[in-house]
Formats: sequence, structure tokens, C-alpha cells
Amino acid sequence: MNWIDRLITKQARYPCGLFGRWIMPKIFDLSGIPQNEETLRRLNLKSGQSLLDIGCGTGQLIKMAAMSCRDAQITGIDISTAMLTIARQNNYATIRSGQLTPLQSSWHDLLFEDNA
Repeated sequence: MNWIDRLITKQARYPCGLFGRWIMPKIFDLSGIPQNEETLRRLNLKSGQSLLDIGCGTGQLIKMAAMSCRDAQITGIDISTAMLTIARQNNYATIRSGQLTPLQSSWHDLLFEDNA
């Protein structure tokens, strides 16, 4: 594996630094559009339901979910400070409305009750 492949692999796991704040979000956003659309189609999110996006990255899926179902409660978590900062910027209005809660966490440190 060459140095570029190692860099991309490392940044995909935990985006940080300039590369993580500027390059990785563009890669994630452009490559994730079809998957996000298909995910939302399959979820068929309804009013009053909750959605937890683990590894929310730049927040594009949670933004699309909030727009498709204004009454759903959405939580997005990511371990990367860089990604969560961008997710908060991308979803400022939804966060202010109380529909979306962004959290910095890893999947194994979630503080939700069972069956939440």
C-alpha cells in the first residue's frame, strides 16, 4: 500500500487535521449521496420515530432525514471532532429547532437506555 492509500484509509477511519477537515468531507459527501437516498427510502422514516446515525460524518444523511420527516427525532454521533464540527454547521437550523442532537462519541460508548 502506498502512502496515499495509507493516508486515505487512516483519514476515513478518523478524519483530523487539514486533510480531515477539507478533503475527506468532500469525498464523503460526493460518494455518499446514492447510499443516503437509498437508506432513507428503506427506512421510510415516519412522524414520531427516532433515528440514530452512528458515524454521521458531515451530517448529510441526518440533514436529508430531517427534511424528509420534520417530526422525527434524530441523533447523529461521530468520533471525529472535525466531522462533527462540519455536521453541526450543515445542520445548524435543525439543531436549533431541537429535532437533531449531534454527539461526539463512539458506538461503544453510547449512553442510551436499552430499547431506546
